[in-house]
Order: sequence, then structure tokens, then C-alpha cells
Amino acid sequence: MKDLDLKEKKKSKKSKKKKVISMLSENKTGQMIFKTSIRNHLDLSSLADSKASTMLSINSLIITFALPLAMTYVDNKSELYIPIVILLITSLTSITFATLVTRPHKMKGYTDIDAINSGKGDLFFFGNFYKMNFEDYLKGIEITLADNNKLDQSIVKDLFLSGKALGIKYQRLRFCYSIFIAGLIIAAITLLVVVQ
Repeated sequence: MKDLDLKEKKKSKKSKKKKVISMLSENKTGQMIFKTSIRNHLDLSSLADSKASTMLSINSLIITFALPLAMTYVDNKSELYIPIVILLITSLTSITFATLVTRPHKMKGYTDIDAINSGKGDLFFFGNFYKMNFEDYLKGIEITLADNNKLDQSIVKDLFLSGKALGIKYQRLRFCYSIFIAGLIIAAITLLVVVQ
């Protein structure tokens, strides 16, 4: 009896989920929200890449110009190597994380027809189809467009995955900025201590 009740509750939850998702294709407000969200994700991704590029430029300038210039003043004072090394490590770590922000995600390039039939595939992102031949891609698109529920699931999945990727980008960017700020402060304090 309990098993039967559990099965009915699971079926009820699944049918509610399907109803909510399938309503997207008929709901103009829902469509507008999804379009706006996807556009916002693209804008935020572009902004993250721009900020990472700025960090790459700043740290490259520090390594290329500031550190060699500082080394010319260190001849007689070997204790000044400590803040210079701290600054070098800071710049290299910041460059690493800024590069990770702009690095493209690994993509399979192929989506199986069975995955599309089961509603788990998404052919609206190029990373899921660039290795497919045109016939398989066309067949997959036809399957997706023929069923509103599959189409809605594909749109929801696209938004979800772009949001996950965006979250990872901003997490790495935040770490990059935190390392840069902390490294500059530590290098400046070390320099003041060493000079006195």
C-alpha cells in the first residue's frame, strides 16, 4: 500500500513538472523571461571575458615592465627580492585564473538521437552538434520541434547550462581579483617592512 502511494506521488510530481514545462511554449511571458535571461547570460559572459582580459593586460604589464625595472634597484639590497617575488607570484596566479575564465569549456560536439528522443539532448548550442552530420542534426531538430515538451525542455536545459558555465566563470574571476588585491597588499606591506 505504501509503495503504491509512493509511486502515485512520484507520478504526480513528474506530471506537474511536465505541465509546467510544456506551458512555456504557450506562455508569452515565460518565453519573454527566457529570452531575457539568455540575453543577460550572454552579456554577463562577455563582461566576465572583458574583466579577465583587463586582468591579463595589467599582470602582463607588471611582469614585463614593473618587475624588470624593480630588479635594477635591488643590486645592493637583497631583502628587496621578497616583495618582488611576492608580486611575481601574484601576477602569475592572476594570469592563470584570468586565462581559465576565458578558456572555452570542453564540448562533446555530438548528441545521440536516443538522447534527443528522451528529451535529454539540446541541439541549440553549437557545442552539442558541431561534429554531427547534417542528416542527423536535421532529424534531431525535427524530433525536438515536433514535441512542444521536448522543445521547452531543450530551452530550459540551454538556460540552465549557460547559467552553470557563467557561475564557474565568475567564481574564477572573483578568485583572480581576490588573489591580485591580496598579493598587492602583501607585497606593499613586505616592502615597507623590508625598507625600514
